[in-house]
Amino acid sequence: MSKKIRFLQESISSVERCRVPVIAGVHGFCLGGAIDLIMACDIVYGSKGTRMSIKEVDVAMVADLGTLQRIVLKAGSDSKVRELALTGREFSAEEAQTIGIVNQVFNDKTELEAALLRTAQTIAEKTPIAIWGIKKVLNFQNQTRIREGLDYVQALNMSLLFTDDVKKAGLAALQKSKALYPKL
Repeated sequence: MSKKIRFLQESISSVERCRVPVIAGVHGFCLGGAIDLIMACDIVYGSKGTRMSIKEVDVAMVADLGTLQRIVLKAGSDSKVRELALTGREFSAEEAQTIGIVNQVFNDKTELEAALLRTAQTIAEKTPIAIWGIKKVLNFQNQTRIREGLDYVQALNMSLLFTDDVKKAGLAALQKSKALYPKL
């Protein structure tokens, strides 16, 4: 299981390490692995009506593919990140924009796609060496912190995955009921 978690972490982190900017458009729902993925992107746009959530808490897990390590760097509000991660509540693209997860929010998918293409075109017109250098410098600032955080959550989740809480959460999700957990 440890190797599988590391493989998935590296898959998400490869987006961040990509030598060209990665621009994401979020339309509809952004949950689980999708939120891990957008956290690794350089620029994220959303559309109105988009719903996001860090849902792992609802299945008795700790988000382990990089959301918790990267969202603090993007959001800038430890308290807001804690609220979202600890409650698993859904939040809108507009709320995500106010805390720095989403750069801009557009009225619909058509406007979102047009903005993505405009931004990509603008970046493509710049010198590739400068774009590469900017990514390298910005990523360098955070790489050690993110790597250490990913190693830590991998070890933590390895012990949490085999608890009764995970079984109870899974069963409750299947039965569409509320799980009851023992006190810590």
